[in-house]
Amino acid sequence: MPPPQRTQYPTGHEAWRWVITDDGSRTLWDARLDETYHSGCGAVAETLIVYLWHSGVLERLRQRQSTTVLEYGLGTGTGLLLTAALAEHYQTPLRFISLEQFLLPTSILQQLDLPTAAAGCLAGDFARTPELDPGLLIEELHALGALSDSFCTAVERWTRSGEQGWCAHKLSDFVELQLWLGDACQWRVADNHAGHDMHARPDTDIPSAVFPGSCDAVYFDPFSPDTHPELWTLPVFHNAALALRPGGRLTSYCVKSVVRRGLQAAGLQVAKGAGPIGGKREVLIASR
Repeated sequence: MPPPQRTQYPTGHEAWRWVITDDGSRTLWDARLDETYHSGCGAVAETLIVYLWHSGVLERLRQRQSTTVLEYGLGTGTGLLLTAALAEHYQTPLRFISLEQFLLPTSILQQLDLPTAAAGCLAGDFARTPELDPGLLIEELHALGALSDSFCTAVERWTRSGEQGWCAHKLSDFVELQLWLGDACQWRVADNHAGHDMHARPDTDIPSAVFPGSCDAVYFDPFSPDTHPELWTLPVFHNAALALRPGGRLTSYCVKSVVRRGLQAAGLQVAKGAGPIGGKREVLIASR
């Protein structure tokens, strides 16, 4: 069955178009890949359920437990900003490490309008699974606007300076963003543990080392295995698994058998969880 036709409109850049997803939030369609950045069934709902809920990060932040997240694929920053808003609401330290090869133009990021999108998603009751409701409240995401502005400021600075490797920025008193600008296939936990390229930029005192067992969760959210198969390989899975602490979880939208086998070979226990209502029936949860 072909995917449903969803409303699209220009971004101001030929390479991308906005798509209105089923929960009312926006995602990007990449013309070069013919692929969207998030599920057309709901960009915000997917992020809240697949990544924040199934990873255990939502519950950790609600319990005010200091949390470290490793994300494969910064994209529009939706995962970062929704996680950061919860950390800000609960005044809980969050270290968010993201691996991204190409930053989106800030002119696109500024159009995302996550505060409105999140409010619509929650009002429409999309941020749950058919069996479970995390009980998300819009009050928990009140800081989205300020955090989005801070994020765009950092991206603009990094884009103008042509940064590569580690970049860092404090989005707020509680949220530290560490960004690896480069090929995620070349990034290694062990390299950082040995002290390679682990120094922060001069404008921040945030360290950029990722030690084995230092992450509470991994948001595994790169483009699909069809368009970027190199990111869905055993060496990449091994690094993601190595970064997780015992009991930590890796979550992903992709449940293909080859992906499940790869994560098992990397030493993780793999299971399936329910996807967001109206979206994918199953998503992937891999635990260390």
